[in-house]
Amino acid sequence: GALLTSVHLLPAVELIGTLGALVLLGALSDSREKRTWRFIAGAGIALFSLGLIVVNPDFLAMYRLSSNNGLMALKYIDSVRGMAVLSIAVALLSLGLIALWWRKQRTAPSYEGLLLKYFGAFGLTVAGLCVIQILLYVGFSKGSEYAYFKYANALQSMLVLDVVLLIAQLGKDHATDSNRGPSVFAPSALALLACACVFSKADFVFTEKIVAAEREARAFAKSAGQPAPGTHDFAIGIAEIGSFGNYLVSRFSLGTPALGDAYDILLGSYPKDATRINRILGSSGSLPWDIAKCRRGVAGSMVVVDAACAYGEFTMLKCIDTIEFTSRGAFDKAGSGFTAPDSNGRWSEGMQATLICDRVDPTTRVAYLDTAGLVSDTHPQHMTVWVNDKNPQTIEYSTKSPARTVELALPADDSSQLTFRFEFPDAISPAELGMNGDQRKLAVFMYRMRFE
Repeated sequence: GALLTSVHLLPAVELIGTLGALVLLGALSDSREKRTWRFIAGAGIALFSLGLIVVNPDFLAMYRLSSNNGLMALKYIDSVRGMAVLSIAVALLSLGLIALWWRKQRTAPSYEGLLLKYFGAFGLTVAGLCVIQILLYVGFSKGSEYAYFKYANALQSMLVLDVVLLIAQLGKDHATDSNRGPSVFAPSALALLACACVFSKADFVFTEKIVAAEREARAFAKSAGQPAPGTHDFAIGIAEIGSFGNYLVSRFSLGTPALGDAYDILLGSYPKDATRINRILGSSGSLPWDIAKCRRGVAGSMVVVDAACAYGEFTMLKCIDTIEFTSRGAFDKAGSGFTAPDSNGRWSEGMQATLICDRVDPTTRVAYLDTAGLVSDTHPQHMTVWVNDKNPQTIEYSTKSPARTVELALPADDSSQLTFRFEFPDAISPAELGMNGDQRKLAVFMYRMRFE
């Protein structure tokens, strides 16, 4: 558990929690003479292990990450109520395994009984941790929705295992013939539940591609030596492994810290401060990073780019012609409060957003912003826009008019820059609207801005 903290806090906590559950079960099943001393010894080991987790330097970083509402899209569950129901179901089924173990160990202890004991303890622990996290979030606003959603993977696994083990054990206990009874349905139940419990809705990432990128990045880190003091090398734009894969390569092959720029990469955002980035490892042709004049070598199949050079090429956004919200580089440098782009544009994320561009032609008097709001029958959207903090304009989106082209009057002065400041008082997550499991606070999707 203490070693796992440096990889991820979640399995470490689950293991130590399971140890605590096993200590309690051991105390209940021990003879009265041994119970006290064994319980003290087991509790001491569990508390010592928990202490090793807390003093690990990575513990604080992982704890801080848990307060960020990371995206976890599930197929069947998108609410705190759904997670609570899943946790209670797994807890009850795990108690069933423990009850079967208790009955078996009183007659003849066996490896089969230990199987029930350990799976039961783990399932009960994971369900309990999830319920505690839900209570902390709902009752005390501690953590985030992701903090309890992240238990879904362990809970769905235990849901399958608990059901299959209960069917197999109860069937074996009641069957007179080894080829008859409910136990023969266990394989079918396993196949059915394994299909039904694939909760994730995210795109698939092939792990062998991540592993290959990690190996190449690790070999580069050994041969290239340490980056300049106060900086780190980052993986950004490695194809086919997504933002999560780039984050893993940055963290565990190149040694970047968990927070800051690495967390921006995890979210698919643009790291804005280039002073902490030494070199960038990415796929050939990745936009906007792979700039020919900024290449500094290769790392296996990847190119190595000097970060300062690349960032220097991202000139300021120009208030001329059409700004496509799908663009990278200059747009990322000029904007804040937007998601990473998809094939058509970007969502606003959070309650505010800003876009700044250089005013090339002072005779330009109007900008047209093509937008669409995240709305439902019961939830409209409002967007207020200021241009250089003047003339606020509020636009309403509803199911009757979800898409709007907003006409923005530009100041009739000699200002060298235009600052578009947006506020979204009705920002809401698609999960809250029951659309999908997306937990991000979104409001308005922006396609392009045209200057005339």
